[in-house]
Amino acid sequence: MAPSPHDEYAALMKSHGEGYYLFRPQPYSECHPGAIGYFDNHGTFHKVTDISDPELPKNDKFTEYGYALERMPSREEGWKTRSSGSEAAHSFGLDAGLSGALSAAPIDISAEAKNKWGKTGKAALVAEGAVMNEKFRFFSRSVLAEWVKSNAKTLVNGPHKREIEEYGLWAISKTWSTQECKITMESAHDRDTSGGLNVGATGIANGGGSGSSSVKTNSEGWTVYKASEDDKALVVSYGGTGFKVTRFRKFFGAGPLKEGETRTFDPDAFTRPIYDEDGNQTGIERWRKFHDPETGQIGEEKIGEEKIDKEAERKAEEEQKRIDELNAQAEEEEALESAETIGLTEEEAREEAAEEAQYLWGEYKEMLMAAQRILETASENELRKEEFLKLGNKEGAGLNL
Repeated sequence: MAPSPHDEYAALMKSHGEGYYLFRPQPYSECHPGAIGYFDNHGTFHKVTDISDPELPKNDKFTEYGYALERMPSREEGWKTRSSGSEAAHSFGLDAGLSGALSAAPIDISAEAKNKWGKTGKAALVAEGAVMNEKFRFFSRSVLAEWVKSNAKTLVNGPHKREIEEYGLWAISKTWSTQECKITMESAHDRDTSGGLNVGATGIANGGGSGSSSVKTNSEGWTVYKASEDDKALVVSYGGTGFKVTRFRKFFGAGPLKEGETRTFDPDAFTRPIYDEDGNQTGIERWRKFHDPETGQIGEEKIGEEKIDKEAERKAEEEQKRIDELNAQAEEEEALESAETIGLTEEEAREEAAEEAQYLWGEYKEMLMAAQRILETASENELRKEEFLKLGNKEGAGLNL
């Protein structure tokens, strides 16, 4: 099955290492570090809550995040252009300089987009203005996973239940955003997102386009995005951790499989029933055959006896029946488990792992210091108690005089 345009575009732009590229840029007001939500099949991000705001999770009926997230200073980057490779850069006219700020002369390079290159596909992005990189100073994925786990029931049974089941849940940890950008892609698959284009010096494609598109674009095959005041900026790439819904049936009692007594098989062992005077079975005797080396005869010896408690058996059967009925009626429970982390390079992943280890070590040291303070306080209190008793004894002795 062919990937969606969003997945194909992200895959084509992956080599740049600046997160997961969005074929349809999203408003920073919704999709920013700390936002928890999901991307639908149109590539639109829907925010469910925001852990960067200490009060918002509680207002949204979730638990507190429990860890203060500190933002790093925004970092300004000058991307200008990004493409899926040199061939794409040439086809889209990027290698000749797409921005009018770079060249006042018109560029006559054209690209006829009908997959002449085979099954590769091409994509490009133009961001002439500043691209701002936003992230936290430290973002612990283990703390995040614990928060998602503790809120899983609320998340999968809330108003976004079906969407989270279908699309999963994403926690945004970093973003790259800009005020205006242009995006194009020529798919390697049957889906037609291509068009003939001529690129001019202003950065806006011009001339008659000869192709068609299933995505809303201008006539030259480029989609132009501009941030509104409410958007604040447009996120063109992000990094984050995804969670998927898993289902399981909650069993009562020991569950569908239970561990019983372990016994080794003795081929010479057998049992005999024990009856009372009324002919009711009251237990069993355990016997074993043995070979007598002196006589050469096969004998039998009793090795044990078990009494049957009818009342206990009846209660056990009733309890098992009750558990079986509950299990038959049990509905599937749902949970969220970490699926993947995207938009992070291997180096960034190593850095995050080192930061997390340092954070956990710091937490451990704080616990040790707190325990030490408690012990010191207890010791001081004990010394004061001893001094007080000594003083009381002395005063008491003085009074006796």
